[in-house]
Amino acid sequence: MDKCYKSESDYLKQRFDNLTITVTGNYYIPFVDENVKSALATAIGDGIGVTESDLSTITSNSQILRGNTSIVDFPEYAKVGKMMSFSNCSNLETLGFDTAYCTTIWQDDNYYYNCGKLHKFVIYDIVNWYNSGTSRRNGNRVPPTEVSSRVH
Repeated sequence: MDKCYKSESDYLKQRFDNLTITVTGNYYIPFVDENVKSALATAIGDGIGVTESDLSTITSNSQILRGNTSIVDFPEYAKVGKMMSFSNCSNLETLGFDTAYCTTIWQDDNYYYNCGKLHKFVIYDIVNWYNSGTSRRNGNRVPPTEVSSRVH
């Protein structure tokens, strides 16, 4: 198979002992918010899902989610690695960042214009971040840091 979710592949392998699954492409990223997945799958993915390779095609200052009032939670934004505009994403509440972008979160207020519900930032130590979406340091699971603050 070309692409699939790692969790689905692992489940099938556990359920059927003699099953061999070969994924020739990349695994899809599991998104918390189905609306984020749908918007990105349409814009940069294959219409079904989004891989890390797909995310790498996003350019800095991307406008692909700008004005999307359906998205609420996007902790996976930490995997994008480039600044994106969320202007007029009026229902957006949560964004994830890797430690490299912590100093540039408020690079330009226009990135977050009219995001009045945005109040939760999940900061990941991305140095050894695996596809599972969790951080690891020296083999130990390191939970992300959550910072809540209303954006005005």
